[in-house]
Amino acid sequence: MDVPDALNQFCEKIAGRHPILIRLRPEPWALDKHCLQNTDRMIVMYGGSSQTGWQFIYKRLGKARVLVGVHHCVWRSPEGELTDISPPQKNLLQLGEKVWFLPDARATLLTPKGCRAGIVRPSLFYPVSRGDSTEELLHRLRRLEKADLAARVTIARMTSPAFGTSSR
Repeated sequence: MDVPDALNQFCEKIAGRHPILIRLRPEPWALDKHCLQNTDRMIVMYGGSSQTGWQFIYKRLGKARVLVGVHHCVWRSPEGELTDISPPQKNLLQLGEKVWFLPDARATLLTPKGCRAGIVRPSLFYPVSRGDSTEELLHRLRRLEKADLAARVTIARMTSPAFGTSSR
């Protein structure tokens, strides 16, 4: 299976539609892996709103090829144009100065029990190739994502104003 077909199938599975190409214009002040804060700052500076969804990374290890859907937030200008203002991640699927993005209003922040602040959703995985090496790569990626999510929940609970107090 080629990457464009796999991307469309992956997006259909996630949100029932195909991804779109949006402008990639990282702001010089934008922080890596802080898309929510970057978008909030852009809204304060220029107006507009945020759009949650998924961006896509291509992972390859030997013959194994996998697409990773990463929870992401982009800026919607007052005119309605979507722009990714955050620094791009390594192996991000893009076409020139545009990046593939799947708008998904259901991709809101997760709010773990005992936390007031939300955290980003876990990444999603989709095989581009088939075989044992792909299954092994998927297994490793899912295990790493599970550990990363557990760490983010722990940090969110420790830094939440509700930490150490009753949640009633």
